[in-house]
Amino acid sequence: MDSINRDPRSEVIHKGLPISPGLAKGAILRVRQRPFQKTGSPQVNMEHDKLRFKDAQERAIAQLKELADSTRSTLGPEKAAIFEAHQLMVQDPMLVDGILAAVSQGECLEDAIVEATMAIKAQFDALDDPYFKERAADILDIGQRLFRIVTGGEDISQIDSSNDYVIVTDEIAPSDAAILGIKKNVKGVVTAQGGPTSHSAILLKALEIPSVSGIPLDDSFQRGELILVDGIAGEVTLFPSEGTRESFDKRLATQEETRSRLKDLKGKPTVTKDGATVLLFGNIASPKDAQKVLNFGGTGVGLFRTEFLFMGRTDAPSEEEQYRAYREALEAMAPHPVIIRTLDAGGDKEVPFLKTLIGEEANPFLGLRAIRVCLEYKDIFMTQLRALARASAHGNLKIMLPMVTSLWEVRTAKAMFAEAYLAVRDQGHPVGAHVDMGIMIEVPAAAASARHLAKEVDFFSIGTNDLVQYTLAVDRQNPNLLSWYEPFHPAVIALLETTAQAAHETGIELGMCGEMAGDPLALPILVALGFHELSMSAPRIPWVHDYLLKLSKDRCTELLNRIKEMGSGSAIREELTRFMEEAQR
Repeated sequence: MDSINRDPRSEVIHKGLPISPGLAKGAILRVRQRPFQKTGSPQVNMEHDKLRFKDAQERAIAQLKELADSTRSTLGPEKAAIFEAHQLMVQDPMLVDGILAAVSQGECLEDAIVEATMAIKAQFDALDDPYFKERAADILDIGQRLFRIVTGGEDISQIDSSNDYVIVTDEIAPSDAAILGIKKNVKGVVTAQGGPTSHSAILLKALEIPSVSGIPLDDSFQRGELILVDGIAGEVTLFPSEGTRESFDKRLATQEETRSRLKDLKGKPTVTKDGATVLLFGNIASPKDAQKVLNFGGTGVGLFRTEFLFMGRTDAPSEEEQYRAYREALEAMAPHPVIIRTLDAGGDKEVPFLKTLIGEEANPFLGLRAIRVCLEYKDIFMTQLRALARASAHGNLKIMLPMVTSLWEVRTAKAMFAEAYLAVRDQGHPVGAHVDMGIMIEVPAAAASARHLAKEVDFFSIGTNDLVQYTLAVDRQNPNLLSWYEPFHPAVIALLETTAQAAHETGIELGMCGEMAGDPLALPILVALGFHELSMSAPRIPWVHDYLLKLSKDRCTELLNRIKEMGSGSAIREELTRFMEEAQR
């Protein structure tokens, strides 16, 4: 990313990528982790190194278990699943055997860890597939953890300060991001690498820690220097002038006043200044998360990710187990709606027993996943549909099908649910009087054929994470492509408009459950397009509520008309930033 450089001690503004919104001010805490590379040290004692590895492995598992437990209690099971998977990866024979083999061949333990980790990472990277690139990042995280343990390297979990500080480091791993949630003086994070949809970014957003990535970390980033972080604009300021500090302090004070004021918004209408209502829902991964949505003022669940019931096990959850989970969420939210997404396995959501059935795929993101898996393995799908039919008696259930691309998929799924519904009713189970069924619009094919799909369903919910990725042919996990991943690309805006028009013409509800739903910059576009509900991470609900109250749908519509004439995502982003800054005055 670019930067505006002057005299070394003059104010320097670095422009990067906004990762987690918000403002932060503090002293730089530069984390210079020991380079993850071979030391060249000779092996002293082979058997001793094998014992050291066993000790490091046990310590890593203990650390990851502690991380999973603390993350589960603060952020929920979806985020904790990252570290549960890492516990298994530390014990993966592919990694363990590689390290021990290198030790047996005379490498010291430190070099054996680097060699085995990088060899596995290279194999995954060579596959040129988004799923395996994500696994490569996980392997690297595990290898670096083991390396830090055996070398005594600097660890973010061990760093603390009595003063407010901003972590500045090359890249932050998901495990490090989770740790920051329990460190009260961490005000922000600045990194050289990392994308807006990475595991780390998701954790930082959930923890409400402002963050910017894509910043060139030169020697001017010295420990103790004052740094200003703008996670909304994606800017980092070093050596701020007195005027800049005063202006930033006013914005910080406004932010803190807003945090306090947001608590009073709970229960109040979510409407624009000219009366347009937009319902604000929360995304959840377990029934326990429903209460968090209510606590932040959400009036429904726009996405219940059911795949987390299926992960980390050798077989599918039973009908009874699923029924209890769905019932708990519905009862917690009643009478508010709960949109439950059917199994969305595949791609970056690995379900081991299904992977065994499917086998290796050249490109899992374009393979047998989501609705395709359900229609291929109908016994698994029917069990879930029966559980959903039974749960419908306990609240306002809506069912959502993921990654739909054709009418055949919708019609087949609807027929299967009708069969499940009638079967459980005839067996004496109470059922709801009516259950809406909708689809996720997350591939260009669905958006382009939205007019036809709208006639078959009760609602649309746009999944922008995949829609942007598939529309722009950009791997959202690839750090080399961050500047190409642009949610405000004209093509993405056009697909949103096409989908919205189809929903309005048919009279079905229109929602969104991707990252864009909780992005303040996207809000004017979504208001102008007439979205009925937006679903996001629960902590984002009051912030979006506050922004919404300051907007006018008429002005948002005028803005959208201007944006549609723009030919680049950067121009659209700049226009949206100006618009939102004016709206906040």
